[in-house]
Amino acid sequence: MTCLIRLIASMIGLAFVVVPAESAVVPFTENFTADAANWYNSASTAPVDWVASGGPDGSSFASTTFNFVNQTPGLPFPNNAVNLFRAQDEFNSSGGAFFGDWIGDGATEFSFWIRHNAPSAMTFFTRFATPDNFPAWSAVEFTPVLPNTWTQISFDIFFGNPELFFEGPPPTQANFNQVFSSIGHVQVGVFGGLQAGIDQVITFDLDQPTLVPTPAGLALLGLAALASGPRRRRTSSFGGDCPSRRRNPSAAIPRDGGPSGRGFSIVELLAVLGAITVLVALMVPTMRSFKSSGQQMVEVNAAKQLMAAYLNYAAASKDMVMPGYASLIPNDATDPNAKVVMAWDAQRRPIEGGTNMPLDIARRRYLWRLAPHMDYNLRGLFTGEHQDLLESLESQDYESYLYKASISPSLGLNTEWVGGDSEAYGFLRVADPLRNYFDFDRYYVRSMSQVLNPGKLLVFASARGFAPENGSQQIVEGYFKVQSPYFVEPDCRWSDTFNSGELPVKYGYVSPRYGGKSVIGFADGHAGLLTKEQIRDMRHWANWATEAAWRLPTLSP
Repeated sequence: MTCLIRLIASMIGLAFVVVPAESAVVPFTENFTADAANWYNSASTAPVDWVASGGPDGSSFASTTFNFVNQTPGLPFPNNAVNLFRAQDEFNSSGGAFFGDWIGDGATEFSFWIRHNAPSAMTFFTRFATPDNFPAWSAVEFTPVLPNTWTQISFDIFFGNPELFFEGPPPTQANFNQVFSSIGHVQVGVFGGLQAGIDQVITFDLDQPTLVPTPAGLALLGLAALASGPRRRRTSSFGGDCPSRRRNPSAAIPRDGGPSGRGFSIVELLAVLGAITVLVALMVPTMRSFKSSGQQMVEVNAAKQLMAAYLNYAAASKDMVMPGYASLIPNDATDPNAKVVMAWDAQRRPIEGGTNMPLDIARRRYLWRLAPHMDYNLRGLFTGEHQDLLESLESQDYESYLYKASISPSLGLNTEWVGGDSEAYGFLRVADPLRNYFDFDRYYVRSMSQVLNPGKLLVFASARGFAPENGSQQIVEGYFKVQSPYFVEPDCRWSDTFNSGELPVKYGYVSPRYGGKSVIGFADGHAGLLTKEQIRDMRHWANWATEAAWRLPTLSP
């Protein structure tokens, strides 16, 4: 039976375990126990500072400073990037624990704790490079980190993660493998953002940079260990043992005369095949669950990316939020739509509407207005099947691409309550009599400073609508806007329960596609999930809502 277990384990384990030439220490956490562990500063001239106490767990941490005075203000993301903390093989940072073949060693996540004392939130990244410092991939945490708060940031390391960006030609699996099979530099950095050009020394603190495998990876490594018998262990430069990737040669050599010297009988082989069949049957629903969880994770990252761009738009517009959905034709020269509704295509050219109705509509949806603040990295907004859709649209003519791509991003914008929607009484002129019908001042949010509860206010949500073909009635996941369950009317606009066969408008274009939950991008920049019950609460939709079934108050005639 022991032989059978080893045979099964080896058949599974060999598919996943790679024996690299150089190995990182996985798992590993740098706690900066006694010093800065040879992590260097932004200029690569000296190790960063070491502080004995005050980290996220009260213990020691690494620290450095930077002044953004020489950066150029107003440059769009991802300009003004600074590598604050450098772990590099030439410095022997952390005794070399982070350097080597991350793919072969099963490293699938990198995390760290960060803190800063800038006067506003800042966006952080990690750069992963080969020993020559190029090529490299950068992982960006799009949710800004608030000042004076220890915040943990983690990045999943897999090709296709929308948080990962390749420095160079179009990203491929090959250049992903090239970098992550030979990591020599790990650099934690920040984007200057609003600090660019300001003469102020900012302090940045780092603790517990960690390299870990997934739980599934740990389990598979355990199976492989069963298959290969005892392994030799190597001691890291910090003391203690860590698993070696080398097999014990003697464990692989059968001994003459022992039970392992004979072959397997037909009964044993049939038992192995039966066991494998059972394992596969058990794994199928689990793999489906993994796929759904993976899609959910990608969409959560897309929501973070959207919110970072959304907040960047507001910062660049002196606190004014992006209009939700503006009118097609400005009413007059004083109409705010005539001034603020600008959109740019991927070649950074303004999208001119005029008499071209499809382009006039496309430039008033959020995709092309936020695109410059995302450096036109739009693939993350078209998750799963939508990425194939985007690629197919790119091959069509210019106008069709701009129009159709604007219809079905995975997440829809809360246009009515955040930014305003011209199809729902938004952008009314001061003299418009409709302003006297309801409490216009407590309607939609116009600036970020108006938001009462940023951690609760919904800006983007998982959406569903119609395929981007003229007259199409095919329901697909993805739409450019979502609508709240209540508005001015006394009755609820949504159906009592979600039914995937109903028209999307019957549930406000919201899609609870992740086990009855929807991915949400909140006004404070974070992303999360809301259940079908939670998302019916108007306090998530409207800034001034005071109850779950709140409606926009009407005024007495």
